[in-house]
Amino acid sequence: MYILILKKIVLFVKKIYNLFSSNFIELYFVKHSNDTITQYKYLHKNNKIYGSSSLQYFDNVKTLANELNCQSIIDFGCGKGVLSNEIEKKLKIKCTKYDPAIEQYDTIPNEKFDLLICTDVLEHVPLENLDNVLSSIKTLSNNCFFAISCRLAGQILPNGENAHCTVYPKE
Repeated sequence: MYILILKKIVLFVKKIYNLFSSNFIELYFVKHSNDTITQYKYLHKNNKIYGSSSLQYFDNVKTLANELNCQSIIDFGCGKGVLSNEIEKKLKIKCTKYDPAIEQYDTIPNEKFDLLICTDVLEHVPLENLDNVLSSIKTLSNNCFFAISCRLAGQILPNGENAHCTVYPKE
């Protein structure tokens, strides 16, 4: 009987240890971080569908890419890269992915593109950083497609703030 109780105690202690190990420590760090990118990195890592809503703009991008006879596109704030992948697959256009919250896409390229697409991104950029982001965008392409949400997000960041931190009426 004592062995059974001891086994249950050991299992309980292991559960408590796992609770306070890497996932708990990571979430604690993220919740208390003032770095916006850290907040979004956590969302992308722990929410499989977060950052995949851009596919709804495919037809708009297709029309614009055809009008501009695009050979290269950059998806600025690409999230999971869903729209970029679809562009490459269906339009056969080289599409570079950039998103500072996704490790494999977090290096901003130093080249010009025929078109820059930025879908559901700018509302995530804190107002104090918006000028710098727009300046970066300007260096990447003379042609841009923007889709900007004008409402609060359904997603809350780990620090408790709404994921759309820069929201204004469409006017």
